[in-house]
Amino acid sequence: MTLLRNVSCFSARSHPTPLPKGAVGEIMPVAQSLPHNTTLGEMLGAFEGRVSERDCVKTLVLMGRHGQLICFLWFFEWMGLQEPSLVTPRACSVLFPLLGKRGIGNELVVLFRNLPQTKEFWDVLVYNAAISGLLACGRVGGVLIILSNLLFRDSDFNITHLSIFLHIDVGDKDSSFIGLCEWIGAIELSFVLDKLLGMVVTRILLLLGHVNGLVPLS
Repeated sequence: MTLLRNVSCFSARSHPTPLPKGAVGEIMPVAQSLPHNTTLGEMLGAFEGRVSERDCVKTLVLMGRHGQLICFLWFFEWMGLQEPSLVTPRACSVLFPLLGKRGIGNELVVLFRNLPQTKEFWDVLVYNAAISGLLACGRVGGVLIILSNLLFRDSDFNITHLSIFLHIDVGDKDSSFIGLCEWIGAIELSFVLDKLLGMVVTRILLLLGHVNGLVPLS
């Protein structure tokens, strides 16, 4: 899986909750004790036809809790290779936020673009999850990719069902930002959303107070 090239390996962490019975509880020990130079998908032959979509979501949640990021991605890949595919919008809602929290927005965008091109995956759950993950790792450019994908689809999707809240701290940028093209300011972003994508943008200015916390500016 090429997108794993830049992903760090997170070791499994013990969890006080006992593993559930059934396929989910059986897959977890396999993931925690993979032989060297072996992918998780290669070890899951015995589970083909035994794992439901719901089991897959539960397994992804457990792997995320245990910090098994590589196995997490391998398992998602395995889900997509099954007939029929076990990848669902609910599974994406687990996958994308975790990838964002781990700071691997590039892989998130790749997985989003490779989702099945069916109406099932035009669900607001998928878009909100992808946007949340990208915002968590500061990939505003990736958010614009997701929004463009959403707005140019021929679907009955209601844009009012999607809400985005950006919290951007205003201040002098670090000297390392000089000459970079990988960041965009809050005002510039609002213009892109408004003029190019046709989204209504509300700008709220806040002043950090010394006593009462955040004080709205008039």
